[in-house]
Amino acid sequence: MVFLRVLKGLVCALLHLEPDEVQSVVLLNPIEFSDRMRDKDFILDIKVMLNDTAIINIELQVRTQQFWDDRSLSYLCRIFNSLEKGEDYSDIRPAYHIGILDFTPFPDYPEFYAANKMMNIKKHYIIMTSSR
Repeated sequence: MVFLRVLKGLVCALLHLEPDEVQSVVLLNPIEFSDRMRDKDFILDIKVMLNDTAIINIELQVRTQQFWDDRSLSYLCRIFNSLEKGEDYSDIRPAYHIGILDFTPFPDYPEFYAANKMMNIKKHYIIMTSSR
C-alpha cells in the first residue's frame, strides 16, 4: 500500500531511522475517510506500531492549542500505558508522541524540530529512554 510506504518514510524521517531499520509499520487506528474530510475540524491522528515494539502517536495540528504541553504529555501517557493487568513492567513498549504543528508550542524556545525526554532537573539525567 502506498500509504504505508509514505508512513514508513515519515516515521523514519522524524525518528532519524534508516529504512532498513524498520521491519514493520502497522496502522493501529485505520482512518475512515468520509464526508467529514470537508469539515473544518477533521481530526487526523495516527497511531502506529513500529517493528512490533514501539507505539507512536502522530498528531497534525493547524490551529494554536492552549496547553499544548499538557495535551501532548497526556497523549503520550495514554499510548505508553500499554500493559494489561498481570503483565510485567519490563514489557512496556517505548512510546512516542509526534506533533506536526502550525505554531510554536514554546514561544520562548522556538525550534523547527524538537525532541524531549523526561529528565531529572537537578542532576540532568534522563529518567526514561527508548533503548530497552
